[in-house]
Amino acid sequence: WFNSPEVSIELRSSFVTTNRTPVMLADTAGHIRLGYVDANRFTIDGVATMMPAGNIRLELSGTVQPSFETGGSTQLPMTPVARLGGRGEVSLKVPLTISSSVEYTSKQNVDLAGTSTLGDRVIVGVGASTSLIPRTMLSLTVSDLFNTRYEWWRGYEAPGTTVMLNARLNIR
Repeated sequence: WFNSPEVSIELRSSFVTTNRTPVMLADTAGHIRLGYVDANRFTIDGVATMMPAGNIRLELSGTVQPSFETGGSTQLPMTPVARLGGRGEVSLKVPLTISSSVEYTSKQNVDLAGTSTLGDRVIVGVGASTSLIPRTMLSLTVSDLFNTRYEWWRGYEAPGTTVMLNARLNIR
């Protein structure tokens, strides 16, 4: 990996061959069950953090993981080939930090044959945090800002836009 005051980059990779790998399977009626296959998985993970200015922080992350049943060429169910993300933060002169994020997940097979899939998706989020009140951190996060409709599993829809208010108090 590489590290400097402005940029930090870390890459990891692995290749694994397993027997009786658990895989989640969903049928057309939306029932989820556990199955087992012999599988090969190649994974590359990466994270890069950049500080282009003293008050700006950018983070990029990603995973590419082609995963196949041994002897096959169809991606394993519910295992996206790629997940990529980015997050940016800006600390303002007042005690306020604003952030935004974007996450991409590639399509996912629902069955071992790859005949049924869940589409790829892009999810955008925003947030803000402040320590204006002494010994207190308040944050507001909006996930799935554009209310993207997608399924976590066949027949199981994701919740859509989510707003979370968080308060942390240091009592020391």
